[in-house]
Amino acid sequence: MRGGIKSDAAIKALTTFYEKYPHYFDPEFFLDDEKGLLEQFSKRLREVGLKYNATIVPKFWMKNFQKMYTFWDGNPALLLQGVEYSEIKERILNSGKINPLHPHGFFGFREKMVSMLIYFLVEGGFADSFHFPVPIDFHALRIITAHEILTTDSGCGNLLTQEYLAAAREISLEFCRETRTNPLDLCNALWLMSRGWCRLHPGNSSEVGIYHGRKTHVGVSKKSSWTEKNTATYEKTCGMCPIKETCKFLIPSGPYYRQGRIEIRGERKEPPQMNLFI
Repeated sequence: MRGGIKSDAAIKALTTFYEKYPHYFDPEFFLDDEKGLLEQFSKRLREVGLKYNATIVPKFWMKNFQKMYTFWDGNPALLLQGVEYSEIKERILNSGKINPLHPHGFFGFREKMVSMLIYFLVEGGFADSFHFPVPIDFHALRIITAHEILTTDSGCGNLLTQEYLAAAREISLEFCRETRTNPLDLCNALWLMSRGWCRLHPGNSSEVGIYHGRKTHVGVSKKSSWTEKNTATYEKTCGMCPIKETCKFLIPSGPYYRQGRIEIRGERKEPPQMNLFI
């Protein structure tokens, strides 16, 4: 969610929201489009900690559920029924012009969220597994870039372009098809390794300045040196990583979440203490 709220925090808050207000997850509840309902919806989202875009989300939520009820029998699993990924994407994707009288196109759904919806429907057992691009978020991009799975001519600039994202989606789909890998397994591996291990390399630590939108300063953390603590952490994370031999670059999260950038900070290095007697 690009720094607005952590995804796991959002899921926990949504669980609480569902437990308190399950009717907000019923498309029929939104057949009456009233301003008062939107205001109440926004207030209740804030109550459970979902303050990020709390005035915008209810509008999208309501319009999407109205379309889901009208054209898809209130069942999102039908969006995946009988077709392959390309058609599923066409059914869900917000292409920029959403017609409430047409069954295709949902607010808030670009390519990453299309894949996220597929992920949750398959993982929850509402649809059979099939090959689709994994959700290309920061964690997927960090692994793809650090291991030179994709290369670019942009040097040390911002790698986060539509072309780079499209190439990442395509290569993840090709990998799953060629190796018969379940996309859910690939998605989980990318997310867990990046969020659990890559972020702990001291070279990926950042110092973030006072918030100024995309102009917020992001620099290398003063705590990025090879202290005894950082060395011990490295041995338990990067040092044990099953794909460390092909990991070349540092990809910090700070520039992504504060500036909307994917950038290479430099080569990933090992603690010098580990090479004293080589």
